[in-house]
Amino acid sequence: MIPLKHMIVVMALCGFILASPVWSADLSGLKFCLDPGHGNYPYEKPFECVINLQVAFFLKDYLESANADTVILTRYNNIDNPTLSEREQIANSNNVDWFNSIHHNAFQGVTNYTLVLYEELPGGTPEWPEAVTMSNIMADDLWHAMRTTHYRVEGDLSFLGFNLGVLNDLIMPGELTEASFFDFIPEKNRLRNDEYLKMEARALFTSFLDYFDADPLTTGNLSGIVSDDETGEPINGVTCTLWPDSLIYVTDDSANGLYIFDDLTPDIYTITVEKANYSADTNSVMVSANSFQRLDFQLINQTPPTVVATMPDSGDTGIFVYEDIVVGFSRRMNQSSTENAFSILPATTGVFRWDPHGQQMTFDPDSYMQHSTVYQVTIGATATDTYGHPLDGDGNGVGGDAYTFDFKTSRSDTVPPQVVSTEPVAYEESVETDVIVVVEFDEFLNPGTVNTSNITLRKSDMTSVSRTVEYVELDNHGFALIYVTGYLDPSETYTATVTTGIQDPFLNNLESDYQWSFSTRDRAYSLTIIDNFDDGVPPWWDPEGSGSTTGTVPESTSFSTELSVTNPVTGSAASGELDYLWNTGAGSWLIREYFPSDPLHFDTSYTLEVYLYGDGLGNKFRFCVDDNLPATGASYHEVSQWLTVDWKGWRLVKWDLGSDPVGSWIGNGILEGEMRVDSFQMTYNSTEGNPNGTYYLDDLRVAQLGADLSPPEAIDDLASYKSGDDLYLSWSQPYDGEGVLRYVVYRSTDPGSPGDSLAGTVNTDYTDVGLVGDAVTNYFYTVKSADGAENKSEPSNGVGEMDKSLSNGE
Repeated sequence: MIPLKHMIVVMALCGFILASPVWSADLSGLKFCLDPGHGNYPYEKPFECVINLQVAFFLKDYLESANADTVILTRYNNIDNPTLSEREQIANSNNVDWFNSIHHNAFQGVTNYTLVLYEELPGGTPEWPEAVTMSNIMADDLWHAMRTTHYRVEGDLSFLGFNLGVLNDLIMPGELTEASFFDFIPEKNRLRNDEYLKMEARALFTSFLDYFDADPLTTGNLSGIVSDDETGEPINGVTCTLWPDSLIYVTDDSANGLYIFDDLTPDIYTITVEKANYSADTNSVMVSANSFQRLDFQLINQTPPTVVATMPDSGDTGIFVYEDIVVGFSRRMNQSSTENAFSILPATTGVFRWDPHGQQMTFDPDSYMQHSTVYQVTIGATATDTYGHPLDGDGNGVGGDAYTFDFKTSRSDTVPPQVVSTEPVAYEESVETDVIVVVEFDEFLNPGTVNTSNITLRKSDMTSVSRTVEYVELDNHGFALIYVTGYLDPSETYTATVTTGIQDPFLNNLESDYQWSFSTRDRAYSLTIIDNFDDGVPPWWDPEGSGSTTGTVPESTSFSTELSVTNPVTGSAASGELDYLWNTGAGSWLIREYFPSDPLHFDTSYTLEVYLYGDGLGNKFRFCVDDNLPATGASYHEVSQWLTVDWKGWRLVKWDLGSDPVGSWIGNGILEGEMRVDSFQMTYNSTEGNPNGTYYLDDLRVAQLGADLSPPEAIDDLASYKSGDDLYLSWSQPYDGEGVLRYVVYRSTDPGSPGDSLAGTVNTDYTDVGLVGDAVTNYFYTVKSADGAENKSEPSNGVGEMDKSLSNGE
């Protein structure tokens, strides 16, 4: 059995020396294998790849400083990426005493705890009981050092459902540490600091010392975060001075506010923190040996508040008379003093609203402003922030002066708005039952008039359809979006009406009601939800968690849960918010928003769908699936074609897996076998797109068209005439939601009998040839239409002719 304690044993028995075990004071004679997880930089988790290796190097130095006999790494650069088995083989072939795999976790940027995993056998028994002991020591030490919320120690089989490939063939104890979550933005910013990574390595080192009963460290570690008292945001560039040693640490530029003093002799220390435009602060702390102490600071910003933005901007003209007046401040304001300091000329009464952060004040006039009038707005010098700093109106850094801006309202316009397009169009047939109805106008509208009272939707029996209406603006046009609650009925005719209550910004009403009708298809889809996001975006990865993501600004690109912008069609409780910022100087751009745990499998008989709330900025979106399940390698990633997101509001995006084209990425371009969702993908449209925007995604699902049980409509215009010995029949194509594919001609000698089928045809005419003189017999004809599901219509109107002696047949 591999020794777990490094001991010097001297024995005396029958002439031999015998003594009790004596534990060594260091790690001499012990061999360690450190495994920095991942590799293959920059293609596989590049950020984690780098920090794992840096922690390993720091830990190697620590272990060697304690006289460890051997410390080897499974990789020494960020390019190499040994397989899991190769990493185990490195440890096994070097006959090390302990194996530690160094990782950092990721889970949608919403959590930050410490996790340590050990190998577990079926039934919950650990393969190495020693590893359980070490894992508990490590988890506690890492938690103390890295200010994570809590720690967990788990067997891999219970926690993951499988054994870790980097632990399952070891011939010595080992564990995998996930010290913290690198996609949790505050933690990611701290992990950019090498001193912080060294502190993580120090925590692992103290665990080894503790486990092997080596002497503990005689020095301590002190760290803290300096943040803005008002915003809670960490502060860059703070000078932290440690007394009495006169040590100085300046917080870095990674927005972590972190300071660290290492290897401190146990003592009481005083720290002073200072930064320009902030109040300085001083505090004391006791630092103990072999410990991690924390001391945080919250500094008060002494900069007086300023006005950072107004709507309208100062000097703007053509402002609509119904618009609100919005003032944005640099700091959280005292609302009472700011409202009292507000004035407007010509005098106008109104009410105030504030954003949740107290930095944006909105004045909503009680009535419309006057046309073609200059208004002047003043925020007086008596307005203060929540700390009592008076307004710096002129922006010179000294508070105590007013801010004034003016604007001019629009002239009176007498041209009414017009509807320029609708979706669906008038008289359109076979409209999907999940359609979002869109009305486009030739100009912006008064948003307050775009509502369910002025935009109606009714069924053929004139009953109103439950709905909500949203107004959006794009490219100088206004759009009304009608979201039906639930779905439309199949085989139904709907009439939409836009009434004269609709106004433009100049208060001109639509001249007359605009009305159009459309008909839905004769069958609906069967829907299976993959993720409705009501429980939030986990387990979706952070966009930066995928090695395929490239060309973004990471700190401004994220996927998070949104509770206010949700799908009104399904009544969703939450959606996924994808905020993106493209690095326009990059050579290529891709966001792979990865979904790691889709248990739902489907094939080409389905349509993959998601509701996407577009930003209208012209960038692109597509789906990605894994086909050939259970294999999920890169060569099985297939994508839909890129779709330009040139709309605002909700739209149902679809990929018919059976008929729509397959896009080009790293698969073979063919959908094969069982599939699962791999990811949403986005790219920057470098010629037309805007680099900074937001998508909302909701109700990811697959849809399968239900059985077609509805026959085509009956033909009602069958006509006939004779030409020589031939009889010519003709008719018009009737309506069918799926389309008529063929017709069957019937003939009988009794006008009340359905008769026998005479012929089949795909045309809307038929000629019965060879008329023979027989004045006694009358023949009668009808035609039925048939769709692709072999649903046949009722017989058409009948036509009759004399003396037909041809034999019947298909």
